[in-house]
Amino acid sequence: TAHELGRLYAPGLAALGLDPSLVVVVETRRARDTLWAIEEGLRSRGLALVIGHVERLTLTAARRLSLAAEAHQTPALLLTHPHAPPCAATATRWRIGRSSSAPHPFDTRAPGDPRYTVLLERSRAGGGGLPSRPLTLEWCGDTQRFRVAAETRPTLVAHPH
Repeated sequence: TAHELGRLYAPGLAALGLDPSLVVVVETRRARDTLWAIEEGLRSRGLALVIGHVERLTLTAARRLSLAAEAHQTPALLLTHPHAPPCAATATRWRIGRSSSAPHPFDTRAPGDPRYTVLLERSRAGGGGLPSRPLTLEWCGDTQRFRVAAETRPTLVAHPH
């Protein structure tokens, strides 16, 4: 799937505020070895975050990873193929896609800040007040943070009395 979805790109990680020298990448030939590496990473207590990519995730595998993440207080982000069926054992399920970049502030022909469309599809804890429609997030390289793109922010309408 690296052919389809690409691989981690050190300058891209740095642009997102992540030091590429602190990233450990494990690639395996078999899905079960990938799942084992993810679970061991979650159990190690030495990692701030474990990100894994698997084509599909079975209910049993998802439950094991969820329990390991919870027991060892290590967040896990699992990327699956866009056409893979959803798994019920995950705490949340998000759909993330590309979006057109923001307008460049000084040159209309140049790309601006990168944008992504995100949608919370499922949350075990309930929606938590999150919108049921997709949001467009914009990465700000200056602040090293995502922000909701201006044109997708909910607007409040004042009603006269």
